[in-house]
Amino acid sequence: MSTIKSSNEHLTLNADGSSKDIKFQANGVEKASISSAGAFTSTTIDATKLTGNLPAVNASALTNLTAANITGTLPAISGANLTNLPASGTAGISSSADATAMTIDSNENIGIGTAPNADWDTGMDALEFDTGAISDGVENGQSDDQFVLTENAYYDNTNNRWQYKANGAAGMIRMKDGEIELMSSASGSADAEIKFNGESSLNAGGTGLAGIRIKNPVARGSCIAIDSNDTIATGHKLVMSYHGWQECSGIKLYDEYSNVNNYNITRIGFYTSNGAIGKITATSNSTTYSTSSDYRLKENVEPMTGAINRLKGLKPSRFNFKNSPTETMDGFLAHEVSAYVPEAITGEKDAMEVETKYTADDVETQGDNPTKEIGDPKTYSTTEIDAQTIDQSKLVPLLVGALQEAVARIEALENA
Repeated sequence: MSTIKSSNEHLTLNADGSSKDIKFQANGVEKASISSAGAFTSTTIDATKLTGNLPAVNASALTNLTAANITGTLPAISGANLTNLPASGTAGISSSADATAMTIDSNENIGIGTAPNADWDTGMDALEFDTGAISDGVENGQSDDQFVLTENAYYDNTNNRWQYKANGAAGMIRMKDGEIELMSSASGSADAEIKFNGESSLNAGGTGLAGIRIKNPVARGSCIAIDSNDTIATGHKLVMSYHGWQECSGIKLYDEYSNVNNYNITRIGFYTSNGAIGKITATSNSTTYSTSSDYRLKENVEPMTGAINRLKGLKPSRFNFKNSPTETMDGFLAHEVSAYVPEAITGEKDAMEVETKYTADDVETQGDNPTKEIGDPKTYSTTEIDAQTIDQSKLVPLLVGALQEAVARIEALENA
């Protein structure tokens, strides 16, 4: 049996019996109820009718309390009277924002000043900003976690690949297994696949330079550039530049080891798939520039003949370079040497720099019998020359051979 009792201090409503609720109705319509377990349920609460401090409220016991069921303006609520909630908000967080500052989506990714991209791979956690993101997780086909900072990029859940967030270039710093990778890509379209540092197809459809730039921020500072854009005419992959004051070294290799024993230490080595082909070595006092010359690498070795006749074909001359009109020096014209010591010369006479190269989009590189390879020169500059160069050290064998022939002739005449 349910009862209502009144005293000088309290009004007691009692629903006697198991699973009995106390219900509040207006015009026969239920507006609120209190279950036998103590849970308060309301279909409508007018906040303007709430005054003073709320009594102790257990947040876990409130059900069906949605924004649509609260009308009016809530009065000041003292957090000290709320249980399961912090007494004064969340410590360390203060906001004066007039718009959404942080968004957390259903994948638990967070956007700061923007909504996180809905297509992030579900195996990754992402903190996304307007133009960049910080992510952590495992890429498709990989087994280890990675920590990644990206610009204009996200890892797509459907295609399992990095894609552009918006039109433009992209960059990445990836940390994994104790290694740090710096990568970038040329411009691409939103949601298209990113080919960081070229990967399988260099800058497909992209324009501009891709690669890594390490710059000294001071005026006229140094720069290290690693390019992956194969459309660069010269095809240079690594460029080190500096503002060349007379007292400044372009590249300095410094060994803090005192080298008291005068060891010949390799500073720079040059290699192909066949092994070492040359090196720059240094002791504590001198530097040596050497190329491969081991007998085990050579075959068809024969004595040199006709060296004097070849030597007579060379035309040593005196000249100055056009950009240094006051400096006269001895030397050779490269194309005149190539007929006698071709290995001393690189480049072709009157060659011009490559302007564009053939790509996979050109019909000449397509089909079963392509007439051109991807990367072959397509057009040439009309203003920039591809200058020939000479390695004069490669003239030494000819000089030695000619001198030995001359000595032999002299000795023959002396012994006649």
